Amino acid sequence: MKLRLILVLFLIGALLPSLMAQKTPEIEISDPEAIQLLDKVSKKLEQSYNYRVDFTFTVDYPGEDSIVSKGHMIQEGEKYLVDLQDQSFTCDGKSVWVHMIPQKEVQITDVEESSDGFNNPSDFLSIYEKEEFIFGILSAYHNERDKIKEIEFKPTDTNSEFFKVRIILNASRLRIDEVIVFYKNGSQFRLQVNQWQTNVETTATLFQFDASKFPDVHIEDLRF
Repeated sequence: MKLRLILVLFLIGALLPSLMAQKTPEIEISDPEAIQLLDKVSKKLEQSYNYRVDFTFTVDYPGEDSIVSKGHMIQEGEKYLVDLQDQSFTCDGKSVWVHMIPQKEVQITDVEESSDGFNNPSDFLSIYEKEEFIFGILSAYHNERDKIKEIEFKPTDTNSEFFKVRIILNASRLRIDEVIVFYKNGSQFRLQVNQWQTNVETTATLFQFDASKFPDVHIEDLRF
């Protein structure tokens, strides 16, 4: 699974337009406070058996109208379900079913170790442990109820497709509210979390694609 999809699967907020114009501080080493906050968020979710995230995903390409879609994700250990309006991703920990709904196609692949270290959505929460990124706190403010921290991180690899990622983190509730990915080609991917739920009820078949519900789809099994 590509990094952009993983990032799409997480997070929310109330981003102020003026903050978009602020200059990111020059950072050579990661800010310990940023690392500590992300560590607390990760550990909080680890205490849950599973969790569900309902989100809005917005893609902006230069000179084009925004593409907005809504969806949800359920993560339970190495298993996950990502349900978008035009596609779904189902993983039972061993195989991944990618359902491209308009095309009526399903591709099945093995879960493999990816080159960027991201194999399922939960890997994003441990991104602060990777040396390939530098983290810093951009700003801190309060909304009506909570303390908000904006964390930005940038890849140390100059060949990366994106040049920075902004995380809007609710420091009072220890949850990520929004993620914005800034790509070098001028495009932006924004994921806003509408609702977090932990320890949700699931079924035994939730993390397996049920082909009987889609008799018209073409299934391509690419597993070894």
